[in-house]
Amino acid sequence: MADAAGLIHFLIAVGEIAREEFRRSTADLLVTTGRPVGTIVRAFIVSDLTSTGFEDIDFGCGKALYGGPAKSAPPMSILLPSTNIKGENEIVLSIVLPKSTMDRFAMKIEKMVPEPPNNNNNSSYLGVSSL
Repeated sequence: MADAAGLIHFLIAVGEIAREEFRRSTADLLVTTGRPVGTIVRAFIVSDLTSTGFEDIDFGCGKALYGGPAKSAPPMSILLPSTNIKGENEIVLSIVLPKSTMDRFAMKIEKMVPEPPNNNNNSSYLGVSSL
């Protein structure tokens, strides 16, 4: 039993040494070759801001109505916390795409998602706008 415990401690120590050596090796590689440049060609960026707490910040004039970026560039999608008219918490998905792509996307969404039956205020919950 003592041999098994000793072996486990030995393997844990070897693992920690290997992890530390890997960290140093990676840091050395980045210093000598430079940081790799990431590519965003054919990429779609998703940013989740639902847990940031922006909606709870009070600057002295009450709770914020909006807590997110003022503007973003395509291709990007942002998840934001929101509160609907009934006071229920919800998540708003803001998608930024080129205009032609957004028009096609909006048509497909409108076909898939019917309007709610009790929409008394004549407003759509699917909105397309440009910032």
